[in-house]
Amino acid sequence: MIYRELRRRARRIIGPTLSSCLAVYFCYHMIAGKHGTMAWREINNEVSLAKAKLASLKAEQQKLEHHVKFLRPTSLCTDLLDEQSRKILGYTQSNEIVILHHQE
Repeated sequence: MIYRELRRRARRIIGPTLSSCLAVYFCYHMIAGKHGTMAWREINNEVSLAKAKLASLKAEQQKLEHHVKFLRPTSLCTDLLDEQSRKILGYTQSNEIVILHHQE
């Protein structure tokens, strides 16, 4: 008699308990899982950082393309050529004084 009563109560408890456990499992993975909302926010942050980096790299590329445009033989800017040759090759004129400073 007690055995039957325990079986009857167990059958009533198992269904709701199992469904509650499944609901908690899926809610947890919806929030903190590999493809959950927390991962989604992290990916959005990474995308915004990558977009900012891309914008800065594009600006740098445009700046370099602008400098290269003046170094082409068809549109040679003598001032820029002189500046680059002094900076890269260390050329100076005989009447100039060079002051070197250390960069840390």
